[in-house]
Amino acid sequence: MKLKTKLKRSLKKQMTGLKLARNYLILVSIILLGGIYAKLPVPQIVTPIAEAKELAPQPTPSQKEYTPAEVANLIVEEFKDLGPNVVKKALDIAWCESRWNEKAINNKNKNGSVDYGVFQINSIHKQSPDSMLKAEENIKFAKQMFIKNKSWGAWVCSRY
Repeated sequence: MKLKTKLKRSLKKQMTGLKLARNYLILVSIILLGGIYAKLPVPQIVTPIAEAKELAPQPTPSQKEYTPAEVANLIVEEFKDLGPNVVKKALDIAWCESRWNEKAINNKNKNGSVDYGVFQINSIHKQSPDSMLKAEENIKFAKQMFIKNKSWGAWVCSRY
């Protein structure tokens, strides 16, 4: 019986090490890819003046929609002052909650509440759905919640 327990403990330690290594590689890849994408030139489209009047106005920076890699970079930037372990956990939770999708919505809660955005901020927190569907605002609010509660307990994904 003791041998079986020792084997289980050894396997658990190995799996934990593998998970940490995998998560580290994912984080490094995202940061590197995000940096590469940020340096790519943006193509300029030249439009005749008559056609330009018909084009819809360009979104303001606060209306920008982010790719999952860009969302991951926003999370790293927002949480980096709290240390690497917090950054890693923030990335893990946001990935589990929304796959780093700023437009994710879950309206299947048993109590009728709705979860919005990257960190799936619940409607019980009385935040505007529009603001919680903006990556920057959602991430900042998640950081405020983490600091206030001194834990990730508000997120179901923190248990995994």
